[in-house]
Amino acid sequence: MMMAVTPLVPRTKDHLAQALALANDLPPLSPLARHLLATLATPGEGPSLREVASWIEKDIMTSGKVLALANSAVYGRLVPTLSVRKAVARLGINPLRNLILHESMTKVWSQLPTPAQWSSIRFNTHSIATAVFSEIIASALAPEHTELAFLAGMFHDTGRLIIAVLLHDNLEILEELNRHEHQDLETMEKELVGFAHSEVSAIVARSWNLPVSIEAAVRHHENPNADPARDRSDQILLSHIVNAADWCVDCQGYSISGAPREEDDKLKVLRQFGPGLEDTAMLSRFESELEILLDIL
Repeated sequence: MMMAVTPLVPRTKDHLAQALALANDLPPLSPLARHLLATLATPGEGPSLREVASWIEKDIMTSGKVLALANSAVYGRLVPTLSVRKAVARLGINPLRNLILHESMTKVWSQLPTPAQWSSIRFNTHSIATAVFSEIIASALAPEHTELAFLAGMFHDTGRLIIAVLLHDNLEILEELNRHEHQDLETMEKELVGFAHSEVSAIVARSWNLPVSIEAAVRHHENPNADPARDRSDQILLSHIVNAADWCVDCQGYSISGAPREEDDKLKVLRQFGPGLEDTAMLSRFESELEILLDIL
């Protein structure tokens, strides 16, 4: 039974305006992250791998993470490399972009005044886990979304972080929201706060000039059937992929609230995409890649 709490906003737009202002006024991503983000908008016109390597070499911490990823089991060869330029060439632009954008985003998130009850570790782990699983699902079922799936998964719940900041002095409501997940959570957010986290996630994506398809995916990740693109295509949408990944990682114990999701079939949401998915192999790959990224990041 839901506890009795007083809505944060008595049907006014004050806190929505605050949320929008906070989302739009977030510190900018690092110059390197912005350069790499531009490669999504203008494929083939962005910086060369040689240029990217020269930028990375100027940052010791980033260089270390790039080398660690390039020499990991996911990308490693028999002979490890100690050269940033060779590591960059081995990884390619997409994994580099994902790694550096996550690093830059984490620095931005760490500057926000979250309440003590908010777990930044769980939030970051959930974001990375959803990103990894989104990319795995996309590569198996919708290769056209593979390039964007990781970023969509990483950004999908940024609205929950913004709401936590706004609720810094309203811990009763924050605790109530933490008892809910997915569409049930969005219903409670609209009742107690006046808006849903997915709306704010989409605004953050737009303010950082992410592709429109990522903005749409995070806006509709809790209810992909409401994605307008569904009426124009019978293909698997990016919002469907992020929704499935979000559900699956919660079932694997990586929820933001920390509460386990009890499901007899933890991958049942993948059945919506039809038969033929190698669930066990997909889950094994997810756990392996997530472990590597968590160690590096």
